[in-house]
Formats: sequence, C-alpha cells, structure tokens
Amino acid sequence: MDESIQKTSSRSDFMQDLQTMLREGESMLKNAGQQLRKEYHGARERVASAVTPPAEVLGRGLTTVGDSVFVRTRGVARNTNRYVQDHPWQAVATGVCFGFVLGILIGRK
Repeated sequence: MDESIQKTSSRSDFMQDLQTMLREGESMLKNAGQQLRKEYHGARERVASAVTPPAEVLGRGLTTVGDSVFVRTRGVARNTNRYVQDHPWQAVATGVCFGFVLGILIGRK
C-alpha cells in the first residue's frame, strides 16, 4: 500500500512540476515577445526617419526621369508601329532572325 501512495504522490508532484514549468515557460515567451516587439517598433521608426527624406527627393527625381522616358518610349513605339505597318514582311523576317539568334545563344549553354 505504501508504494502505491508514494507513486501517486510522485506522479501528482511530477504533474504539478510540469504544469508549473509550462506556465513559467509560457510567461517567459510572452515577455520575450513583448520585448522583441518594442525593439522592432523602435528600429522601424529609426529606419523610417532615416530613409524618408532621401526617398522623397529620389521620388521627385524619378518622376522627372520617368516622364522623360515615357515620352521617348511613346515616340519609339509610334515609329515602330508605323514601320511595321508599312513593311510587314520585313518586320516578320527581322523577328525570325532575332528569334533564331536568341535560340542559338540560349542553346549553347
């Protein structure tokens, strides 16, 4: 009889210890998560404040360059369209040649 009482108390002590360890581990994980969240937000704010001014300046410059590229591209597209409509078979032959050369270059490895 004495052995079964000891086993039961040992088992219940073990279960209590295990539950205590699980609760403590869970609280440690929550605390670590909160600390990481605070550090993440702080680092994010520092990076955002350091990057924002150059990004605004760069954005304005890209808009100007983008507009210029857009205008030039539109002109090239119009000229290409006109040429293809005036000389369709030459355009097809040019496309076949480019495709052939590209196929050879890719196939070389």
